[in-house]
Amino acid sequence: FVLVILSFFLTAYVQPSLAEEDDEEFLEMVENKTFLFFYENTDERGFTIESTAWPIGSIASSGFYLTSIPIAIERKWITHEEGYQRVLTTLNSYYDDPNDPDDFYVENEHGFFPHWFHQETGKWNEIDCFSSIDTAILMAGVLTVRQYFPDTEIETVATNLYEDVDWEWMLNGGDTLSMGWRPDTGFLSSRWEGYNEGMLAVLLALGSPDHSIPDESWDAWTRTYKPAKYTYNNQSYTFI
Repeated sequence: FVLVILSFFLTAYVQPSLAEEDDEEFLEMVENKTFLFFYENTDERGFTIESTAWPIGSIASSGFYLTSIPIAIERKWITHEEGYQRVLTTLNSYYDDPNDPDDFYVENEHGFFPHWFHQETGKWNEIDCFSSIDTAILMAGVLTVRQYFPDTEIETVATNLYEDVDWEWMLNGGDTLSMGWRPDTGFLSSRWEGYNEGMLAVLLALGSPDHSIPDESWDAWTRTYKPAKYTYNNQSYTFI
């Protein structure tokens, strides 16, 4: 009995340092494996798939992929040169170069890209829409690499991509952003209202140098649901 009690206290004394080492190794593994998903599932044009179960081009996946590159460079998982070339490939595949009539690019509407698209053609796959939030996730990655690679072609192309997004257009006459637009049916009736992942789109829209939305749109996004008996709690997105 005494040995059992003693082992309990010794375990409590020794375990934290061991657990801390195990935690660091575990987190390192998770971080590296996460990066490898984007690294290994990005094609020669720089497009990243939605998932291994559904290998369709995803602009949100591209946003996360772009963000992962500076992290991978800093962690020395890839070289700076490889990271630079990978980022430039992705950006150029999204950007429609007005000086190149034969340029390959992902189609967009007022700077908004389709949530999912065919990698071979860059065309919308007619599922979902030209999405405001997924374009925002892509632009978050675009701005990340613009900051990481200053005074380069990446900065130039990234700036063009971000400044091309016409956030005012996505308001569609309202004070909040529409969730998206479809060529066949027009704007979606659903809008980004209430505390949710739409924050990213609203912030990028407010900060746009050429197509910003009114400051009042922030208040419109955060306004309460009335009349309401209980406090509204939206979906628990993992990235909010």
